[in-house]
Amino acid sequence: MLRNNRKDNGESETVKAIGTYTEAWSSRVINTLLEEFQNGQALMPVGFRMKGINMMDKGNGSLVVGFVIARENV
Repeated sequence: MLRNNRKDNGESETVKAIGTYTEAWSSRVINTLLEEFQNGQALMPVGFRMKGINMMDKGNGSLVVGFVIARENV
């Protein structure tokens, strides 16, 4: 019985570690995207602006990130 508790404890520690890493990684990715969005906004030519960021999980282990750019009425 003690052996099973050790295994369960090890698995839960692994799940916690992966969760912590994933949260930290997600936060860094989102912050980087927001910084790039702000930088892109500042560098847009006259008549264009950044409208948003899209992130799509393609379902096969890949993630697609796109920046939405709009042309303003000039």
